[in-house]
Amino acid sequence: MTAKDKIRWSIGVQRLAEVIGPPAAMRLVETFGGGEDYFIPKRPGKTHLFLEVLTPLQLKALCGAFGPGYIEIPRGAYRNLAKARILDAKGPSRLVARQERVCQRYVRKVRSEVKAATNQLSLFDKK
Repeated sequence: MTAKDKIRWSIGVQRLAEVIGPPAAMRLVETFGGGEDYFIPKRPGKTHLFLEVLTPLQLKALCGAFGPGYIEIPRGAYRNLAKARILDAKGPSRLVARQERVCQRYVRKVRSEVKAATNQLSLFDKK
């Protein structure tokens, strides 16, 4: 991950990356992104859910930085890039959503935002 990539990340992803490293932060976001009620204990247990994608040492660092308490795992670390890929993609919403690993509703929303912006008439157009 380059510094340029980190600039595009949300603040939440940047904070995670500072504690557990960029690759681990990306795995965490891709797997658990969008959840806001993940409990981080004071000390890591051997059965914590995050051990699916983090090493015990990374979980220990996460607990030291954010525990005990609940944290929100941000969703869409590369949200703007995903929007661009959605707009460039051809095909039905279902297929694009599956390819981009987002929901169909999000694909329709992104596409409709662009359509609405291009269909809007300007009050100041010269005729």
